[in-house]
Amino acid sequence: MAEPESPSSDTVGDVDEEEYAEDTGEVGDNQTIANQLMKNPGVLAALQDKLSTSAGLPPGYLENLPKEVKRRIKALKKLQNEVINIEAEFYKEVNALELSYVPRYTQLFEK
Repeated sequence: MAEPESPSSDTVGDVDEEEYAEDTGEVGDNQTIANQLMKNPGVLAALQDKLSTSAGLPPGYLENLPKEVKRRIKALKKLQNEVINIEAEFYKEVNALELSYVPRYTQLFEK
């Protein structure tokens, strides 16, 4: 796990400018607010969670598609599942082949 970085002088400068704007009653522009939010790990985690769940589609999008499109999506998912099963079988065979060569490598490494 990486250690948290110490704030750079740029970050400290941004905070001082923002505090000055708040103290003087000046309202920060959208860019300053966005920069401040993007430095907050909690906000970033919430955004990432929201993006991963919605995938850019409005709620109920798939349910509202025509039956033809739903049928095509289901067929594509079935094909994708078959590809995944074939790949799993392939990697099992690759693993078995690698294991069959282990004794030969072991003899070489012992020398």
